[in-house]
Amino acid sequence: MARLERLVPDAALVILFAHPRLVSQIAGDVPVLCAWHGQALMQRAAARWVVSRGA
Repeated sequence: MARLERLVPDAALVILFAHPRLVSQIAGDVPVLCAWHGQALMQRAAARWVVSRGA
């Protein structure tokens, strides 16, 4: 969480690979994309999207 708090102010987007209830623990006004799912499908799709954008 400490590392996330340091990175969020400069982030354009945070992808949360966890339950949506954890969004409230992310400080700041950064947009949050929740890529959580009971199966790995959502995480893989979000990861492919990030990699394809050169992030």
